[in-house]
Amino acid sequence: MPIRRFAIAAANGSADDFKHLIDLVVDDEATYNQCLPVFHANLDLKRIPDEENLETDALKCANLALDSLIGLECAPKSIWPDLWLSVWARLFFFVTYRECLLDPFARPFACIDLIGFVCTFKEHEAINAEINRTVGFRSLVTEAWTMIMKSEEKVAHFAFPDLCSVIRDITINTSQDFEEILDGAGGAANLAYCVLQSITLLVTQDSVNPFVTEENLILLVDILLFLENLRNDETIAPALMQKGGATIITLVATASYNYHCGPDRAAMQQKVALLSLSALGSFLSCHDAMRDALAIGLLHTVMYCATISHRETDPSAMRGLRQMLIWILPGSTVFATVFEELEKRLPSVSHITEIPEFQMCWMHDYWVKFMALANDRNVALNVNKSIIAVPIVRKPIGDLVVTERRANQ
Repeated sequence: MPIRRFAIAAANGSADDFKHLIDLVVDDEATYNQCLPVFHANLDLKRIPDEENLETDALKCANLALDSLIGLECAPKSIWPDLWLSVWARLFFFVTYRECLLDPFARPFACIDLIGFVCTFKEHEAINAEINRTVGFRSLVTEAWTMIMKSEEKVAHFAFPDLCSVIRDITINTSQDFEEILDGAGGAANLAYCVLQSITLLVTQDSVNPFVTEENLILLVDILLFLENLRNDETIAPALMQKGGATIITLVATASYNYHCGPDRAAMQQKVALLSLSALGSFLSCHDAMRDALAIGLLHTVMYCATISHRETDPSAMRGLRQMLIWILPGSTVFATVFEELEKRLPSVSHITEIPEFQMCWMHDYWVKFMALANDRNVALNVNKSIIAVPIVRKPIGDLVVTERRANQ
């Protein structure tokens, strides 16, 4: 009887009765589920106040409902579709009017609250599709990302693992989807900062060799998959490059396989390396970025992927590696500064070409062709250097002065 009495009053908008009801059912899963209609009623779209009357009991009740839906995993999934629409509308309201609301009506971290709800809701396939169709959803997710990166906790923030899971599954099919992401982050430069800062924080800075823990490998894959899905090279690639993306992504790829491990972890290490090469492919055409990537260990990452991938079983996963070896690396040798760095790094991977795993892998023939091209480039550069070194002689012919180069013997 007390529960029924409180439930009826709470469903009609009494904040005090709603608090009492929550206290009664919080530890009783069965009763909690029976009272879910009360929570849903207090998230009803019709109860969202207008701009002239923001501070009402309806907002207090909405806050209580959102705070108390932590047990959503226990709730019947049949109610989730309607519940998602109500939760989204309320959180969007709190974000829109956050500068106008004060305690106990305010919800300053509504964006971060959204991450927790989405992470739960997306386990339901139909709702996951509905979430990705929700206009504005991507904007609030990337806004939450910037909030986390500005906090003192950053990667230790309680919402960071959920954030990585959410951004991994965001669909980006249209220009509007992409613009939502940029809008929430505050522009391409800020988005690039969030991506690279998150990646960097997942690396343990060992005094000798940096490495990535098994838990962080999973989060790293999530972020790199988001970057792959983003696929807007004209906007994001320059922003990443300006923020040092070539060095950071190459360093993290190298750190992901810095020590021996079991087969489960090895598969995750390979995925990080392959996704890193795919991300790097969009901006390594710039000679400065390629030179920096080679200096930090790009060739080691390429060779590592080759030695553990004897067969090209998944062409889509190997796309970045193929592009790197067949087009990007060979094309970069036209730059003298890049070729000089390449010459320095090739001896450090020469021993790998002798091991059976590499000689049997699908990449071996491509590597042989690349080395042949590198040798040709070396000959051409040496010829150019010898021509430049030939002395210039000036001699008069009548009133004219003729300049000629004397060929070497």
